[in-house]
Amino acid sequence: MAYDKKPKRHKKYSVKEKSEIVKKFRENLDKIFEPKKSLDYVQMLVRSQIESKGYIDLKLSDHISPYLVGEALLSLNRNSSRGLDRIDIYYRIKQGIRVCRAIARRVQRKKYSPAPYKIIEILKDPDDPTNTRKIGIFSTTEKTIQYLLKSILEPIYEPEFLPNSFAYRPGKSPERALEYLSERLKAEDHRLCIKIDIKKYFDSIDHKPLLRILEEKVKSPEIISYVESFLKSSRLEKYHYIENSRGTPQGSVLGPLLSNIYLHEILDKLVIENFPHIEFVRFADDIV
Repeated sequence: MAYDKKPKRHKKYSVKEKSEIVKKFRENLDKIFEPKKSLDYVQMLVRSQIESKGYIDLKLSDHISPYLVGEALLSLNRNSSRGLDRIDIYYRIKQGIRVCRAIARRVQRKKYSPAPYKIIEILKDPDDPTNTRKIGIFSTTEKTIQYLLKSILEPIYEPEFLPNSFAYRPGKSPERALEYLSERLKAEDHRLCIKIDIKKYFDSIDHKPLLRILEEKVKSPEIISYVESFLKSSRLEKYHYIENSRGTPQGSVLGPLLSNIYLHEILDKLVIENFPHIEFVRFADDIV
């Protein structure tokens, strides 16, 4: 499929204008508040089901609302790059509650399917022009839906992750990982240190085992279907659309959580079960 390179032009907002746009949106969002269709309520429901049943079986379409969509939209990184629709987050917020209603309606009617995203390549090593990282750039609507899925999955898996896993988690950071590593090195007499980097990890995750892992705790075909659609959604790369057969896009809202779920299951748990004497620290696909 050919790519139309003609850009859509949108106004660049000043800091004051951005503040006013967000303020007005929050005020209008408060007017349509639905206590039982909010992020807090949905996450409480997820935790309750996990505690009582060990799995969740809720449907996003049953709990979606314009308010819920608005909460997700406000939670996005507003400085993130524009997707193929070339529309930034402030422009979407400025469009107001009607955008939230439109997105919620698509999910309720099961008419939503992920749109393609674009790929940009970032140079990892200045001395090696072939060593690049592919970053996926999604539209604001896709980011919003991904945030909703992340909000459902995170309360399931975050309590299970090990304290020595530091990437893409609330309250974690590279600095915390270094502090943890330093404390462990001082606490015991270690003789060897091994650094592992899983080459092209994000690009090579096998979808089938990842989905099987999710299905153990997510008994909702609808949510699994959304995740699978996200994983397989088409990407625009070098002016051609390609359907993903493997991997989860870096740069996405949902991808980092899925990558942590996968490595927790196939690496972290196996290491502590089989080699309990080994200390290790993991930051995404980098392990010491």
